[in-house]
Amino acid sequence: SPNFLTAMAWKLTDLSFVSSMSGAIFGTALIFVYPSLMFRGAVRKLGEKATVGMKRESKLAAIINVLGVVIGIIGAKMAWAGSGAH
Repeated sequence: SPNFLTAMAWKLTDLSFVSSMSGAIFGTALIFVYPSLMFRGAVRKLGEKATVGMKRESKLAAIINVLGVVIGIIGAKMAWAGSGAH
């Protein structure tokens, strides 16, 4: 809502926090999470046509997905700690 955005604009005077938080969250999602989810979805859609290597790589993609979420959480915590908002 516009009132919420106005309140946030009034409160947030340092945009480096917004930049670092969005980089931590959206950057890791774009690099790690989304590609691995798309690959796993494509392999799942292939069904029996998927090769053994694709199925094995799909398991590795799941690990990369979890790793991306962990890195995103660490980055968000670092952005929060660096902002002085704690």
